[in-house]
Amino acid sequence: MPRAQRKARARAALRRVGLGEELEECFPHELSGGMRQRVAIARALCPNPRIILMDEPFASLDEPMRHRLQEELLALWAQDPRTIVFVTHSIDEAVFLADRIVILAGGRKVRELAIELPRPRDRLAEEFARLLLDIRRSVAIRGLHA
Repeated sequence: MPRAQRKARARAALRRVGLGEELEECFPHELSGGMRQRVAIARALCPNPRIILMDEPFASLDEPMRHRLQEELLALWAQDPRTIVFVTHSIDEAVFLADRIVILAGGRKVRELAIELPRPRDRLAEEFARLLLDIRRSVAIRGLHA
């Protein structure tokens, strides 16, 4: 792919995650944690993959930034649906983002469930809270950590 096309694709991906061309001259250490995560998402989107693997992408962020980036990820997904395999240790994050959750322990699947809550999801809704409690109980019964 020609350099100009690669740059155009990178700029478009950065715009999709809410970042502009002002970052082109920045070094990684000059970016905030949230900006770095958005750049990582943009990098994953650049080759236009059918499947994206995200391994705890928001784990190091504070809760408000994590929630904001979760919302941004859902907005990106709504614009351009594709399969995202999202690894997290956060039950709340899994329920908020996922259509399907697979709980693993010792490298094995211990439970799989479809998340049928309507979108946009409300973390304060009773159905959301009930589902979180159900999953937490399931995890506790199996002696796993939540």
